[in-house]
Amino acid sequence: MSTMGSEKWYNNTFPSSIPARKSAEVVWLPIGSQGTLVIIGGALNHEIMGFGSNITDEQRTVGKSFVDNVHLYDIAHDKWYTQQTSGDDRPPATSEFCTSYAASQDGKSFQVSF
Repeated sequence: MSTMGSEKWYNNTFPSSIPARKSAEVVWLPIGSQGTLVIIGGALNHEIMGFGSNITDEQRTVGKSFVDNVHLYDIAHDKWYTQQTSGDDRPPATSEFCTSYAASQDGKSFQVSF
């Protein structure tokens, strides 16, 4: 997108290995020739957002999988990847939040925070 107004837009369907969701966060990282999108969090239904008490076990389980497994999209190669997260303090099912990233000094690794 170096020239404003000359962008090309596409409507691509997610592969079946990437679960549909709403209210996820997407972070662009400068990895690859056009960058990589990192998709984390999200919800199946509106009820899982916020602190509602009417959350079903299915919503809780599937929503948690959106935090336990981060999906990455390589823009240049139109290819999806799944990366499992780690750590003892991973958050519960989460949606409608903010994310940011920090790069290492050499620009070879990134930490996505939310």
